[in-house]
Amino acid sequence: MMSMIMVKVMIIVMMMTKKVENGYDDHVLLIFSHIYPDRDSLVTAAVELACRIAKMSPVAVSGTKHNLNYSRDHTVRESLEYMVSLNK
Repeated sequence: MMSMIMVKVMIIVMMMTKKVENGYDDHVLLIFSHIYPDRDSLVTAAVELACRIAKMSPVAVSGTKHNLNYSRDHTVRESLEYMVSLNK
């Protein structure tokens, strides 16, 4: 069973890589559930993921991180209302 920390990190990665439409994406899950043969393979996979995120709009990445952090400490209703207020 996955820990809450791993689930939160997976949600952040899925949001940042726009891989939510099909549920769990194999590429995203690979970084968390795959045992890499060596350090270099792990670093290569992490850099590829970082490059995918870096290609996105900085405003979108920053806004996504901000909203996810806000949502962590508030109810779903409060979080949705907050996001609506930011998008007015």
